[in-house]
Amino acid sequence: MKLPISNLIKFFMLVTIFLSGCSSFAAPTPTSTDTPVPTSTSTNTPTPIPTFTPTFTATVTPNPTATFTITPTSTATIPAISAKLLSVTTFPVNKRWFVPNEKYSIDVAFQNTGAEVWTANYCVAVVYSNKGDVTYQTTSVCIGDMKKTQVAPGEKVSFVFSAFGSEMMGNHSWGYALVTPKGKLVPGGTAGFYYISR
Repeated sequence: MKLPISNLIKFFMLVTIFLSGCSSFAAPTPTSTDTPVPTSTSTNTPTPIPTFTPTFTATVTPNPTATFTITPTSTATIPAISAKLLSVTTFPVNKRWFVPNEKYSIDVAFQNTGAEVWTANYCVAVVYSNKGDVTYQTTSVCIGDMKKTQVAPGEKVSFVFSAFGSEMMGNHSWGYALVTPKGKLVPGGTAGFYYISR
């Protein structure tokens, strides 16, 4: 089927009118803005980066310090009479074994730790023995025997006894006691001695 040419012409006219009618509207034109467009001016200079260094300002408030006050609740009292054993030695050689009948001396030393002075009549006595044979001086030795008249608080004194090695082989021991002129034991005034007879 062929369309007549007149129809085709009508059709093109219609399309042209239609399209021309559409073109009667004005196309929008761009308007200028008041904000200037930035232009690039490159100088290759780096922009410095700001650095931040924190600074601290500390305010130190000292804690209150405790003040201690010592208030004595009780006072220590020095006993009127007391002693401290310092040593028990032998001479001429300090040893703990002897042959039978070997002579030696025993030195028993005390310190006066009391408040009272020891007079010349304070003595050290032999108080016991573990064997029946007596190989030591049995008489007491007093401060006066040591050519002293007294021993003041804090001073030291030695009491010297004579002895000899026993004929009974084995261990031997005995004790000493520091006594007042009235025969009372001075607290801390005890000592012991032992040796081997061989």
